[in-house]
Amino acid sequence: MGNSLGSAGLMLVNSLINIYLFILMLRFLLHASHADYYNPISQAIVKATSPLVAPLQRILRPAGPIDIATLVVALLFKMAGIALICMVIFGFPPIGLLAVAALAGVVNAILKIYFFAMIIMIILSWVAPQSGH
Repeated sequence: MGNSLGSAGLMLVNSLINIYLFILMLRFLLHASHADYYNPISQAIVKATSPLVAPLQRILRPAGPIDIATLVVALLFKMAGIALICMVIFGFPPIGLLAVAALAGVVNAILKIYFFAMIIMIILSWVAPQSGH
């Protein structure tokens, strides 16, 4: 894939995979923080991730605040995305490296969510300093 169209296509696929992974991790963190299920944002996130997570949730029930099914789906989704991109470029990567890269991608998504949440909280503290939400 030496041409720019191929690189742009790979970047687009990688971006779409990372956006959906971001939404999956939002679902995981909303469940872990006991967020209101009937909030419209929570409902949208649950509906967007339900096609992949719902079948696995029948097998892997949430254990307290940890939604294991969402975490497993996120790891498998990231592994599939990395494998797809690697197969286009140079071939199928070793399974061990694929698992480590997927775990790093999931942890990266969680850290990005916390980073953006802190930035938003800082900006909102300037706008409405007495707000506790």
